[in-house]
Formats: sequence, C-alpha cells, structure tokens
Amino acid sequence: MLYAIGALTGLALGVLYGLNGWRGSVKENPLQKSARVKNLFWVLGAGGVAVLGDIHKISDTADKALLAISYYVFLAIGGFGTITVLAVITMLNTRRRWEEYTAGDALLDYLEFGYDYVRRRGSEHSAELRKAQRQADEWKHYLRQLTACIASAGSEGAMDHRIEIARQVLDAVTAIVLSLNPELKTVRTNFMRVVDCTNDNRGTLLFTERPETVSRCLELAIYDSGVVPANFSLPLVDRPGAHQHVLPGAPAALAYSKAVVVDDTRDLEIAKEIPEAVRKQIKEYFKLQEFRSFASLPVVAGGRPVGVLNVESTEIEVFGSTIEQQNAISLRMFPFCAALGILLKE
Repeated sequence: MLYAIGALTGLALGVLYGLNGWRGSVKENPLQKSARVKNLFWVLGAGGVAVLGDIHKISDTADKALLAISYYVFLAIGGFGTITVLAVITMLNTRRRWEEYTAGDALLDYLEFGYDYVRRRGSEHSAELRKAQRQADEWKHYLRQLTACIASAGSEGAMDHRIEIARQVLDAVTAIVLSLNPELKTVRTNFMRVVDCTNDNRGTLLFTERPETVSRCLELAIYDSGVVPANFSLPLVDRPGAHQHVLPGAPAALAYSKAVVVDDTRDLEIAKEIPEAVRKQIKEYFKLQEFRSFASLPVVAGGRPVGVLNVESTEIEVFGSTIEQQNAISLRMFPFCAALGILLKE
C-alpha cells in the first residue's frame, strides 16, 4: 500500500511538473533561475523523504529503496509522459502552419522555452500569413481597378463622356485607399484642374486677399459618386521664386510636383510668408470641413501639370500613420493620376 502511495505521488507530481514547466517563458534566464530547474529540485527532493525520513513509523515492513524507486519511476513516467503528449499536441497544431515542425522540435522548444514560446511563435507566424494573404488580396484588387482604368483611359468622345469615366476612376481610387488603409471609415476623392482665371471663376476663389491678381487657379472639376460640395477654386503662384507663398495641399502638390499628405487638418502647417489674414481663412475653412486629413497628388498630361487628385477622409492619416505607408499608397495612386491626365486633357 505504501509503495502504491509513493507511485501515485510520483505520478501526480510528474504530471504537475510537466504541465507547470510547459507554461514557460520566452525570456532567457540563467539556468539556476529556470522554473524547470527549481521545480525539478522540488520533485526530486520529495523522493528524498523516503530515504531520509523514518518511514518505519508508518510501516514496519517498508523498504526505503523500493519506496524511492516506485516514486522516481512514476515521477519520470508522469513527467515525460505529460511532456510527450503536449509535444505531440503542439506539433499537430503547429504543423498546420509549419509542415516541417516535428515532435522533436516541440520537445526541444519546451525544454528551452516552454509552451508559451511555441504558442507565440505560432501566433506570430499565423499573423504573418494573414498579412501576406491580405497584401495579396490588396494587390489583386489594385490590379483589377488599375487594369480597368487603363483600359478606359484612352476613351474618345465628348468631354461629358470622359468626365463620367474619370468619375469611375475616382471611385476606384476611393476603393483602393479604403483597402490599403482599413482603419478608415470614409474616403472621398476629387479632381481639380488647372485653368486660367476669369471673372467667372474669380468669384469662387478661396484664400487670397487680391483675387484680381490671380492669373491661374485650381478649379474643382469632378467629385466621386457621392454628394458634390459647393464649387471652389484655389489660387496658384506663378511668380518665379515665390514658392514660399504656395498654399498647402493641392497648390503645393502642383508647385512641387509631388504628393502632399496632410495627416490632420487641425494641425496644418502653413508657411509664415502667407499673409496672416489668409492663414486665418485657411484655419477657419478646415474647422468647418467634415474631412480631417487629405492627400494631394499632381496630375500630368503631355509633360505639363493639368490638375491635382485629392483624397480626403473624415479620419486622420488618410494615407497611413508612417512615412513608409504614405509613400507606398502615394506610389499606387500615380497610375490613376496618369489615367486622369489622359482622360481630361483638353
């Protein structure tokens, strides 16, 4: 009876040792601080009770050596059995992600790090697979939209027909930005074209103290398929060396021939050279707008700038929160800018 109690005790402690050690940490600790080593001393030390203790008070016929052997044998069976079972379970679960992962790998990972390491490693790999699949889906979606736009870019016919096709291009841009930045809820796009200022469109000019001096401007030409806001125009600076007076956003994109991204309209940087009254107008204007961020990209046709593609969102960071994200999305927008340029050139 005493030997059975020793065996059951060893088996139970072996199982507990295996389970407890399996819940290890990925932190690199010195060997003497390892939870497995500490636990091993405890379970081995428990067997020493059979050798050092006075077991004859419990049983006159008990043999200390046999009691210790029964304890240690079943301790080993419980510990190694538990570890082996968990290693096989881990292998089967993990091989769904890594076909080359074996029970031996799982066992070694247990001995070095514990199950938490295997679980985290599997979670990270699964996240990488999901990210790769999402990127593949994004590229498929992007290429489908781009192919359709390229196919329609060369459409001939009346300007009204080409404007309708351009609106479809803007819808495609909206869909792509939403897929590339899933944090966004709302995205709108529009196209502003470069025109000579006349008495008719000077009445729609914003952010200028002297509209009569403006010779060229950006005029809102096409919005995507949503509700179209009131028409407006933005003055362009034509004087050589006057880039410091360029307005932020679309005029800056046209002046510098590059994408301009504004992460938050409430934190908009405005050149100090711009008159204080105009700067105040700009700030007041953006306070009243629904969109919180936007990006402007130049549209070129025949080697000359013809307009700007604007992408705006009711959330901040329309092109993402990092420079890398913004550059990547901007690069994907330029083929659509080229399509707009071909469609809408005079």
